[in-house]
Amino acid sequence: MTKGIDKYSIDSTDYTIGQDNVQKWGFDVHNPVFGISAGFIALLLVMTVIVDAETAKSALDGIKWSIINKFDWLFMWSGNIFVIFCLVLIVTPFGKIRLGGTDAVADYSFMSWLAMLFAAGMGIG
Repeated sequence: MTKGIDKYSIDSTDYTIGQDNVQKWGFDVHNPVFGISAGFIALLLVMTVIVDAETAKSALDGIKWSIINKFDWLFMWSGNIFVIFCLVLIVTPFGKIRLGGTDAVADYSFMSWLAMLFAAGMGIG
């Protein structure tokens, strides 16, 4: 069997992950992603500072409520689908898959794990 280069193979390109990143001040930054994101954040910040605070608040509230009114169904369905997915994992053989392999040992006890879940839930709330 001959070994050819598959067009979907990771070895078919000479690109390495992070080759275009810039290292400055201890950060490893991908310029296009960081530049566009920082530009949008700076533009939003400048617009809210330049524009009257009440006008900015009403505009942002309008955007927020528009998103909530148009995509509330997506939020509800996503939560329901996630719960159904978890229940399917519980009752099917996929729920028996041991993460980390057969020799894996838990880093924390069950009570510590529950305490961390409780703390995370309280932190979110």
